[in-house]
Amino acid sequence: MLLKGLLSGLQYSCSGPLDVEIEDVVYDSRKVRKGSLFICLCGSSVDSHEFAGAAAAAGAVAVLAQKPVECAGAVLVLVDDTRIAMAQVAAAWLHHPAEEMTVVGITGTKGKTTTSYMIRSILEAGGIKTGVIGTIGAVFGDTVIKTDNTTPESYDVQKYLRMMADAGCKAAVLEASSIGLKDHRVDGILFDYGLFTNFSPDHIGGKEHKDVKEYM
Repeated sequence: MLLKGLLSGLQYSCSGPLDVEIEDVVYDSRKVRKGSLFICLCGSSVDSHEFAGAAAAAGAVAVLAQKPVECAGAVLVLVDDTRIAMAQVAAAWLHHPAEEMTVVGITGTKGKTTTSYMIRSILEAGGIKTGVIGTIGAVFGDTVIKTDNTTPESYDVQKYLRMMADAGCKAAVLEASSIGLKDHRVDGILFDYGLFTNFSPDHIGGKEHKDVKEYM
């Protein structure tokens, strides 16, 4: 896919040609291969903008960043927020899998996992093959893929949705955690249904929310 196709709909500035062919999209510099688009993310402990140069040296032909970086030989694309941009790019790269299924999003302090599996059970009892992405992992059919977070990074959410659609799922249920929403991990998905379970003071401090107001 051409770089300009992946960036369609985004506001950006660019240092080079947009007709470069992209062979892979990665946000982990260790996974860069020739032809990759490398996306820089500002994490709570690591800022991968520091690895832009190494990614270019490893074969990345384009780098998506939210601040100027050195990436000799690669096209530099600058956006206001790479997390928002990554969600849109990932959806485009994986051909918008959410559009091929009915998608349910569940958020709230407690009950997301229980509710997601109740919904999956109801849908599958009705003959609708359904996948789930959440605390237990990405689950569809007999496949269970462990995930590090309740709501994975947006690229991984899109990857699992593509796997589900390709496996014949007609519905997907996603646990959309507050951190997942804050970090734009489910941007790029037009949910058919959204459920809110409840709210209680939790997930405050550390790498989560600074206070109850922000969490709400």
